[in-house]
Amino acid sequence: MAAFPLRAQNLESILSSVERNNTTLKVLRAEADAAKAEARTGLTPADPELELGYLWGTPKEEGNRIDLGLTQSFDFPTVYRFRKLIADGEATIADLEYEAGRKELLEEAEKICITIVYHNALKAILSRRMESGRRNLTGEIAMLLTSTRLYSILWMQERTTKSTKSISRRPVKNS
Repeated sequence: MAAFPLRAQNLESILSSVERNNTTLKVLRAEADAAKAEARTGLTPADPELELGYLWGTPKEEGNRIDLGLTQSFDFPTVYRFRKLIADGEATIADLEYEAGRKELLEEAEKICITIVYHNALKAILSRRMESGRRNLTGEIAMLLTSTRLYSILWMQERTTKSTKSISRRPVKNS
């Protein structure tokens, strides 16, 4: 749990901290970037190929010969346009998947924060009730003790009064 009491006022700062520091979100962002980079591969024409051939001349008079060849293959231009449209669509899908994962994670974090705020408020209310109950109980116990003492005093007085009456009713013996 947090080292400080979570209140509704700092919910936004906690959610922004979760967004900055959560490793799941970092992984989702990296996956989205990788998917976009993968979608962009193959959009350009293939690399050119260079061929070099060295032929030894026979007979010697003919001399040696060097053949140099450069080839580049490419598709019809509209193919590149459609590939780009597909790549843009895949990049959009990757961004949307990241955003969906981000929203889901932040929603879960917000639910947890709201639950913590609720429990902190409930704890405060119950603590106040418990303290009030303790004060009431302490007062009741004090009243009960006072009543018990008063009852004991009255009981002792009544007993003492009965004892003195019984002593005064007894006939005195003359010796």
